[in-house]
Formats: sequence, structure tokens, C-alpha cells
Amino acid sequence: ALEQTSGFLPAVLVRARALLDVGKTAQAKALMTRAWKRRAHPDLSTLYQSTAPENANRAKRQTIRFLSGGTDRGAQVAMGEYLLTQLDLSPARAALEAAQDRGSARASQILDQVPAIEAALEQEEDAAEAQERARGRVQIALSGGQDSAWVCASCGSLSKGWQLTCRTCEEAG
Repeated sequence: ALEQTSGFLPAVLVRARALLDVGKTAQAKALMTRAWKRRAHPDLSTLYQSTAPENANRAKRQTIRFLSGGTDRGAQVAMGEYLLTQLDLSPARAALEAAQDRGSARASQILDQVPAIEAALEQEEDAAEAQERARGRVQIALSGGQDSAWVCASCGSLSKGWQLTCRTCEEAG
């Protein structure tokens, strides 16, 4: 099914998980990267990030490179979320503001929480405690739902939910 519908996200996710389950991480990452470039989606971001060991600089660079491959608002939100988890606040804010400018309600929700994250980092004298407190604030910020709008990959038209065909351009969704 994946070969015939390489842009169908559920098929990509199933195949990528299957590859990861048998230890074929490089193939899974390549598959996810191709899918991400076609259409960024939070589930792809989450699965890709799950392949990286915690706090590894090389893995962080690979994840940022992966997320940078998408240019739509979903990719910008995913980049902002990832950078927040790394407590890299200035680039996170920039990515989220770009997504907000493109109409992302999710980015607006998260941006509302950034001052609390910054305050958590500044309030503690002990750097480790400050980071732990800030990471707690990041989890709160990221606990909201995803954007409720669906964006047509062909024409960029918005609708309240996914549709088989776009009502504006009538292309397959």
C-alpha cells in the first residue's frame, strides 16, 4: 500500500514503525524525511524524535535538519515545539511566531506560555533546578491540542477537518 500511496500518512507511519521495530532506523528516518518534505505532520515529528537518544548533540542536529525540511505552518510548529523541549527559546519563539503569522492557533497557545518558561529559567539560582522547572512549564505549554484546521496540500485552503477532496480545488487531500 505504501508504494502506491507514498503520500498517505497512515501508511508511512505504519511502515516507519515496522522498520523501527526491526532495527532499521536509517530506513525509517529516510522514509519519514521523504514524507515530511511532502507534508509536515505532528505524528511524523513525534515518531522521528523518538528515534533519537536523549540529550545527544548529533541526534539534536539531525532532528533540527529533519524539521527544517518542512516549510508549512505544521513544520514551523513542530520545530518550535522541539526547540522548546531543548530550552532553546529564541529560535523556538521565531518558529512559533512564523506559524502564528500563518494562522496557527496551536502556535498562539504555546507562545502564550513562553514567558512562564522564561520566568522559570530566571527564578531559580540552581541551573539544574531552573531547567527542571522550565521543562515542566514546557510540558504544560505543549499539552494543548493540535490545530483544528486542515490545510489542503494543493491550494492551501483551510477547512475544519480532513476531507477526501478539497472543496476549493477538488484535489485529493
